[in-house]
Amino acid sequence: MAKSRRTWISLWFVLSAAVMALDCSYLLIRPLSLPGGSLDWLYEPVYGIYSKVDISYGREAFERGDGFPNAQAFLSVIEAILGLYYVYLQNIVGSTSAPIFAFMVSAMTLSKTVLFFSHEYFCDWCTTGHNDPMTTFSLWFAPGLPWVIFPSLILMTYGKDIALALKTAESQRTKAK
Repeated sequence: MAKSRRTWISLWFVLSAAVMALDCSYLLIRPLSLPGGSLDWLYEPVYGIYSKVDISYGREAFERGDGFPNAQAFLSVIEAILGLYYVYLQNIVGSTSAPIFAFMVSAMTLSKTVLFFSHEYFCDWCTTGHNDPMTTFSLWFAPGLPWVIFPSLILMTYGKDIALALKTAESQRTKAK
């Protein structure tokens, strides 16, 4: 597969990892990050609002042992590490295997995000249903859309490249016979 610089993909993985680091740390260190916790001051500007919009991020869900947010955070840690590994392979090493990592991480991210959205639908809006529709859209749904759009674009971009590389390899193999 020909080496191709796709700066936007590397930027996405770096920015996404930064956002996921904030989100994962908030979830995985609860109750320290919750209101009244010793690290509340760090998270309050964002999660003071968000934990009221999506109550799975709040104290009540934590205290009843709702495991979905931490399971999601755990997967996000893996995604962030693999996404940054792509950046390393693509931009430092120049490895031809970098697109495989981008494809794999994007499939993981898209799947997890669709699961996150569909969970809410199938539980009858159990964590966001208390909001008015505009609040749910603007503070819950819309902020998650980049995790659908960018992974989809990366899957299409590298999917075409991978398919072309496989077709080229097959053609060369056939000619060699």
